[in-house]
Amino acid sequence: MLFRSEDGAVGRREQIDTQRGDIDSVTARTNVIEETCTALTQKLEQVDAMADTIAEHTRSIHNLEERMWKREDISQEEMESKAPVFVTKPRDVTCYEGQPAHFDCRVEPIGDGSMRVDWYHDDKPIQIGSRIHTINDFGFVVLDIDWTFRRDSGVYKCVLTNKHGSVEWSTKLQVISKKDLESEVEDKASQSTMCMVHMDKAMRKYNAEMFLTEDDVFNVERKQPPRFVAQMPSVTAKEMASAKFECQLAPVGDPNMRVDWFFNGAPLIAKTQFMPINDFGYIALNFGWVYKQDSGEYVCKATNQFGTAEIKANLSCGGKTGVIYDSQLPAGMASIEQIHDMEMKVVKEYEPEEHEDRKSVV
Repeated sequence: MLFRSEDGAVGRREQIDTQRGDIDSVTARTNVIEETCTALTQKLEQVDAMADTIAEHTRSIHNLEERMWKREDISQEEMESKAPVFVTKPRDVTCYEGQPAHFDCRVEPIGDGSMRVDWYHDDKPIQIGSRIHTINDFGFVVLDIDWTFRRDSGVYKCVLTNKHGSVEWSTKLQVISKKDLESEVEDKASQSTMCMVHMDKAMRKYNAEMFLTEDDVFNVERKQPPRFVAQMPSVTAKEMASAKFECQLAPVGDPNMRVDWFFNGAPLIAKTQFMPINDFGYIALNFGWVYKQDSGEYVCKATNQFGTAEIKANLSCGGKTGVIYDSQLPAGMASIEQIHDMEMKVVKEYEPEEHEDRKSVV
């Protein structure tokens, strides 16, 4: 009997444990359901907020439309007594051949049964057909060309007429044909090719290696600032020998490009001793001969409407001096400045006598 009672107690414990496991499972499921409900509630709130936002935006758009189209209450007689006017006007259109063209405008008075809208192309009435359509609906006036040809280019005129007056407005349509587009591309390509040919000739002429490429050819649309492609090395030369600074500058062919030379920070004064060169991207300063006083820093500065660039190099002139610049008079003797002063005194003494002779002649 004792064994049976223990066996029954064990069975009841197992039953209780099973029931507890079921309760825990139900509790976990309940928690999951509560979390899901909470998430759904939050999403519903977000949806409600979005709906309110959409409704608010819809009301705003409606209000804008009302402001745009709302007119003061006027009688039919007052409406019909107004001459036509353009509230908005057609704008110029540019398109490629085969593309559609669209003109539109808003006119008043709205609802005028006597209003007549006529379109003209180069002062000739437009023939409405399958390709060209017009609309005149509640103040909206539209001219649509479904696809365009080059012959459609020209001046388009919209004429509004009612029994109280007439008004007109002209606009332009430019249709670019494929042939024109191809020729324009070919012209640009040929210009670039010719410029490259001249660049190559210039480099061969001056025995210089060409570092410029086709990308360095001037193009208005690219807005290219000046850029020195090759470095300008410094030069060392003996007195009375020739010397040359040279570099390469892009863009080549820029009509607004200006090249200036500076010596020790000051503009270089033109002399027969040297010659500046600017030939299809080849930039140089060619000295026929140099003196010791020509030694210093030389700066080449390039400027156009899009920017500025500069490059520097030094000239060092040494060797036996060929020209004597210092006074060779012995110490204690009059210097060149004193001799110059003496000459000026003689000139000044002579000037009054000349004036007196002129007075006596008068």
